[in-house]
Amino acid sequence: MNLLLRLMIPALLLAAGWRVFHRLEAEETSRPEEGLQGLERAIRWDPTAPRHHFLMGMALRDLPQFHDPARAREHLERAAGLNPYSWRYRLELARLYELTGRVEEAAGALEKAVELNPRSGPYRWRLANVYLRNDSLTRALPELGAAIEADRSLFQPALDLLLKAGGSFEQAGAIWPADRDARLQLLRLACAKGDPAQGGAPLAFLREQWRRLEEAPEPPTVQEGAFYLEHLLRRKAFAQARQRWIELARRNGIEDPSFRAGRNLVWNGDFERPLTQGPLDWRLASSTAYSIELAEGEGFQGSTALRIDFKGLENLNFSGVGQQVVVEPGLEYELGFRLRSEDLTSEQGIYLEVVEAGGSRRLLETEPVLGTTSWTAYGGELYVSEGSTVWIRLRRKPSQRIDNLLRGRLWLDDVRLVACTP
Repeated sequence: MNLLLRLMIPALLLAAGWRVFHRLEAEETSRPEEGLQGLERAIRWDPTAPRHHFLMGMALRDLPQFHDPARAREHLERAAGLNPYSWRYRLELARLYELTGRVEEAAGALEKAVELNPRSGPYRWRLANVYLRNDSLTRALPELGAAIEADRSLFQPALDLLLKAGGSFEQAGAIWPADRDARLQLLRLACAKGDPAQGGAPLAFLREQWRRLEEAPEPPTVQEGAFYLEHLLRRKAFAQARQRWIELARRNGIEDPSFRAGRNLVWNGDFERPLTQGPLDWRLASSTAYSIELAEGEGFQGSTALRIDFKGLENLNFSGVGQQVVVEPGLEYELGFRLRSEDLTSEQGIYLEVVEAGGSRRLLETEPVLGTTSWTAYGGELYVSEGSTVWIRLRRKPSQRIDNLLRGRLWLDDVRLVACTP
């Protein structure tokens, strides 16, 4: 027994050494500088090494001078068979199947690659594409969902691909990640598509996505939600935009009861709330020639007012304060506000005007303010014949005189717009 064991051990060591020698020799001959002949010698030396078959398959698939899809398939399949746990082997085999029109086999190889590496977004993405090329939207949807969950740079390509393949926005919503940032991005992408006639999302879909965001523990900020309100205004969903604005502001801790109840169509007309620059809030343009701020205690009867300090640097064509207001066409409206000034220079005063949104037709222009004045009430009536929004804005035209630089201060307060009672 001892003699047999003493004879077997050297034999086993010799066999192992022979295999190591073959493998080392195969590795040596498979160096890139040896070319295809080196790979062929490597396979002869060690036909069970999956790496050599893989490299041979890649060369026969991708190099024009050696292009042979049939032989490439043999070697890539052999590599995957020898090492069934290599996701890369499966992936490249799937690519060969795709190139040769073997869609189902490509899907099978990709499914195995995904099984071996389930967190890879690009693999899920490729598998979804294979399914879609085989007209199988149902099989592609969960893979698209997994792809965008793993790799969020695929958000826009995934939505574009889904819609191009005949899918719907509702199907996109069903596979989309449920977290706040992902839903906000879906809404943004859907709005960017325009209206349904241009391939955009139905308003009902957008409303549902917005509802989910509003109900989230951390709702969108005014800045994050501005694009949605702008989209509604472009789609002429004016009443919906106004209501969404009220809700968005409320979820961010800002309320205007008079605006909500319709007693004043101007949001924050008394300037007692922070300025958000939202789509239906006051819009303030910045400039080195003036500064704008909320001045507490400087408003009419000690309230907060909007104060503008003109620095005397430019002959301003000023329209730096304005608000877009939702109205109803075919009605008369009454505008009222209060102004106070201090040392406003030049002969061109500052006034308030109401113009059609998106147009140049002026509906009302009030008396200009110059020099120094105490709080004074201004206003007038206007008729909106068409359109559902108007712009209310402070204006000053450029002066034609030599001493034309605008300097001084102006306070604005108590701006209100209401429909006239019949």
